Amino acid sequence: MGKRFLLFSVIAFLTLLILLPAGNVRAETNVVTINATGIDSGISGIVINFNGNNVLANQLPRTFNVANGTNAAYTWQEYINVNSSLRYAFINATKTVLTTTCFPAIPPALPICLTLPFTSPMNVSGTVQVTTNMTLAANYKAQYSVQFSAQSGGVINEKYPGGAEAQKKVLEGEGHTVAA
Repeated sequence: MGKRFLLFSVIAFLTLLILLPAGNVRAETNVVTINATGIDSGISGIVINFNGNNVLANQLPRTFNVANGTNAAYTWQEYINVNSSLRYAFINATKTVLTTTCFPAIPPALPICLTLPFTSPMNVSGTVQVTTNMTLAANYKAQYSVQFSAQSGGVINEKYPGGAEAQKKVLEGEGHTVAA
């Protein structure tokens, strides 16, 4: 009985050694995926400069192979101008990496591994250390410019909230001249 237990213990130990990784094995290069939301696919403005490479909106999503351990510089565009009445404004950005954790099992079962996304906020510019595959994603929001002009000879609206004097103050505050 004692020899069987010893033999089972040795087999279990050797099986566990085979199932455990031999150390932190890292890829020589990692994939960095760049993406953005809230931007029309038809525009061609620069969204980000990643490690010296400009990435246009119509190139998204875009991937880069980056050497493991690289400190990659990035700058998201704060505004992507489309025309005189439309631009996209930077709202926020995130970095997402997949983390895998394995829990050893009692032989003959296999270990249980969980892969979960870990997302962290990013600044508009900075550096990321590339030690695993990751996704950098920004959120943009459309901003529209509306222009209007007033004609001379208009009248003050007596029904303006606060009355005519309130509307006069608002108009003068905007640079208009209000005749008495």
